[in-house]
Amino acid sequence: MKLTDGQGGAFVGDTAKACCVDEGSYFPKVLKYHQKDMAGLPDVDVIMSAERLGGWHNAHRMHIVSQRFRQVAEKLAPGLFSYGLVAIGEGEELQTRYTIPDLAPPKSGE
Repeated sequence: MKLTDGQGGAFVGDTAKACCVDEGSYFPKVLKYHQKDMAGLPDVDVIMSAERLGGWHNAHRMHIVSQRFRQVAEKLAPGLFSYGLVAIGEGEELQTRYTIPDLAPPKSGE
């Protein structure tokens, strides 16, 4: 996903500092990860994002939960949690997942 630093400047890759998802005005923001980068992660139901998302004064790691966790949570505590979107994939499919086609960023070469 395209990131900026916590003040809107260029993100230099330091995930210990604040950063923001910069992919237009979509809300909620979609966390996008390459499949190959996820290959080494353990099979867990809750994990924290590597990135500290938010402005410089309120950046925090996002809780990322499995579908299994979400389904159990909705049975036990319906409506108590709010969820965002996480896309895992490669290439063009990853870039356009969870976007509204008419508002999607232009494809390469357009």
